Amino acid sequence: MIERWVWFYRWHRRFIWGAALFLGIYALFVCLSLSFPLFEQPLSYVVYDRAGNLVGAKVAEDGQWRFPQSDTIPDKFKMALIAFEDKRFYYHPGVDFLALGRALYQNISRGRIVSGGSTLTMQIIRLSRKHERSLVEKIREIGLAFFLEMRFSKDELLQLYASNAPFGGNVVGLEAACWRYLGRPPSDITWAEAAMLAVLPNNPGLIHPGRNRLALLKKRNELLDRLVALGCMDASELQASKDEPLPEKPLPMPALAPHLTDRIYLNHPPGKYYTTLDASLQNACMRLLEKYATSFKAGDIHNAAILVLDIETGGALVYVGNLPTADSTTRQSAVDMIRARRSPGSTLKPLLYAALLSEGKILPQTLVPDIPIQMGGFAPQNFNKTFDGAVPASEAIARSLNVPAVNMLQMYGVEKFYQYLKDLGFQSIDKPASFYGLALILGGCEVSMWELSGAYASLARMLNHFGLYNGKYDPDDLHSPAYLLARATSKNKPHKCVAHFIPDAGSVWHMLNAMEEVQRPGEEAVWKQLNLRDKLAWKTGTSYGYRDAWAMGMNTRYLVCVWVGNATGEGRPGIIGLQAAAPIMLDVFQMLPPSQWFQPPYDAMSRVVICRQSGYKASSVCPDTISIWVPSAGKQSGQCPYHHLIHTDLEYKYQATANCLPPENLRHEPWFILPPALEYYYRRNHPEYRPLPPPMPGCGVQEHLSPMQLIYPGRDAVVYLPRLPQGEKGEIVAEVAHRRPGAIIYWHLDGSFYGFTTEVHKLAFKPSVGVHTLLLLDDQGNSLECSFSVMDKVP
Repeated sequence: MIERWVWFYRWHRRFIWGAALFLGIYALFVCLSLSFPLFEQPLSYVVYDRAGNLVGAKVAEDGQWRFPQSDTIPDKFKMALIAFEDKRFYYHPGVDFLALGRALYQNISRGRIVSGGSTLTMQIIRLSRKHERSLVEKIREIGLAFFLEMRFSKDELLQLYASNAPFGGNVVGLEAACWRYLGRPPSDITWAEAAMLAVLPNNPGLIHPGRNRLALLKKRNELLDRLVALGCMDASELQASKDEPLPEKPLPMPALAPHLTDRIYLNHPPGKYYTTLDASLQNACMRLLEKYATSFKAGDIHNAAILVLDIETGGALVYVGNLPTADSTTRQSAVDMIRARRSPGSTLKPLLYAALLSEGKILPQTLVPDIPIQMGGFAPQNFNKTFDGAVPASEAIARSLNVPAVNMLQMYGVEKFYQYLKDLGFQSIDKPASFYGLALILGGCEVSMWELSGAYASLARMLNHFGLYNGKYDPDDLHSPAYLLARATSKNKPHKCVAHFIPDAGSVWHMLNAMEEVQRPGEEAVWKQLNLRDKLAWKTGTSYGYRDAWAMGMNTRYLVCVWVGNATGEGRPGIIGLQAAAPIMLDVFQMLPPSQWFQPPYDAMSRVVICRQSGYKASSVCPDTISIWVPSAGKQSGQCPYHHLIHTDLEYKYQATANCLPPENLRHEPWFILPPALEYYYRRNHPEYRPLPPPMPGCGVQEHLSPMQLIYPGRDAVVYLPRLPQGEKGEIVAEVAHRRPGAIIYWHLDGSFYGFTTEVHKLAFKPSVGVHTLLLLDDQGNSLECSFSVMDKVP
């Protein structure tokens, strides 16, 4: 008896150890069979707006629409799925032994496999492993299901299944299926749609909306009956749900922001991206461009883009990279014109104006020369081909005059302005400053809409924050725009503050005010026609050859930038900023909420008394002055150089002295005297301008201001000889301005007399290649001399 008990004890112990060893090996086998993450298939790019609306998507590398895993599953789909696939899902530990027993009985009784008895947890294992069905694999699935249940919650398991189950064709996952079959997110599905989606993964290759529709309808309706029986849905909804038609062919994914989707695709790994876009505003801007497309096409213009930024965060609310209706092959509608490098036209001029104000080199009303200039082979002209002689700096910006802008750049320095633009984020300007030269200010470079908008938005943001930061600056306010929501957030306080910044807040405020003044020919009509409710700072630009039309506007909350042209670079007469781009920009502002105007940053400004006529700080001679707010650096700006105290006779007919007239017959007058070349053009537009009286004959008045000024060629200029059609060398036409009407000027070239002029002082001559000296003498002995170089222009 004892021996028997010893034998039993030994056998029992061996059995326990053997079973433990078996279970250990099995557990090890199971664990080694499972790797995390469970699903490593390539994912689609999925792009949402700031509110979670889908605005674009790109298929995964393997050609499947497979969205990243969602955090939530709609209750309707959850109940439909559990009712159809695994009714005891919440009660079993990963394996439903009742279902396995039923499946085993059915398979044996029918002599073939008719049921697998798999739970949703086991199906997750099968989907992740993609192995052939077999008894060994089924045993492995059972073990892995237990392990999976210990690692994940029930809701997490449902998310895994819903995100990775096949839904027919190249559609994987619930969210992709909802958009492909229904055109809307899972949160908006009906009971009928939830039931249809729940039955699809059961046999997605044979039954889906594009195949075996009657079988799909039957399975859906049977599931609806079951949901009513289970109390998941109300019986009153049953018939209406059964009457819902099945979806037809798969729908295209939303494509509200195709160019931004492409940008994310090029710069980020696959996944889910929440952007700064506003889907409704994005859609409205796309429709707006479509409205303009017809008129553009008539003018052989095929591309356009709109970018709208939130000033506070720098986030892009609208990103329309091209005309939605343009042909993708011949008209390059796939090109993202927001990132494309294009000539900025005149859009950089306000930035130069702000820089000059910041350093006190000019004041807002300082007169800037507007006369013909020639620097080497560079001879800029204003858009209207005229010259004003001299214009206030702010007016030159408002009217977008080219010649004053070139003079202002020469005053500031090309190299310095080049670095200033780099600091503002213009990385596309990547050649040396000498490559661009003075043409830089007229669009002789390439920038992107992204950079241009980012620079202006940064300055507006800095100005908005100046008062909040107690008159200081946060350098972090200067940053590129953002399109990902996580990177575009406003902050409650600055990271670091500095006392000085270029351009300073006062200069930026004056820049925006100059942009708000509508003085450009034709633009006032555009403005008044739209009757905008808010003040708006805006700037248009047109590149050389009519290749790029720009319009950019901003207030304290929004910046809108519009580009119109041809992506191929073909110029067209209608590609003008005012005509093509400005109406679109102003239409976009009509869609935006109202906004306030910028507050004056008084802590960054000082009151200065200026001369009304010249715009410079008033000197003791200036007769008409006014006190205005200017950027603080303006206190160090120069005094008015144009007002001089002049002694004349009582009729203002001659300049005179006490040597020839008694004191009671002399007047002592402050006189506004421009240099001769400026005066020559200024008088045409200012009839109130009084020329300086000539000296009284025989009085011996010394003219301390030269009565002559060379207009062309300039001192040390490089002149290129034109070629005539026959191949002969052409002539150059020199021009000089003389203050005294009727003066005679004698022209000498390289020591030889060449001719004389009266009234209109222009003379044509054909010098040889090389360096020449031009000497001018008037009939009163005044002289003017300059050297210039002549080069043979290549035909």
